[in-house]
Amino acid sequence: MKKSIFAVLVLILAQPALAEHTAFSCVTNSGKTLAVVDGGSHYRYSYGFPGKPDLVFTNSKRQVQPMCGKYECGVTLTHKGVDYNIAYWGEDLGVTVTKGGKTLANVACRNNRAQIANF
Repeated sequence: MKKSIFAVLVLILAQPALAEHTAFSCVTNSGKTLAVVDGGSHYRYSYGFPGKPDLVFTNSKRQVQPMCGKYECGVTLTHKGVDYNIAYWGEDLGVTVTKGGKTLANVACRNNRAQIANF
């Protein structure tokens, strides 16, 4: 009995303090998945086919500020000098990739649909 209680206690303590949850996810027109996962103290961005992402990186929450304008809400994550602005509310759901103010890519969510939680 003591061993089983000890085992349960070890499993409980081994769990992260805050479980990760998906803040934003959609399938793009190319069939790739765009996702932002809330990891408690950070956001993890991933883009690519399920199980085989092209790009994965994290930003601490201190680096990320969700912003809302008149017609949309978004959040910008940065990796190696490139900004990934994820529009999570509005007419054009998806990501705009920019560097130095120049747009490198616009990737739209298929059918303008996404799974959205709180940022």
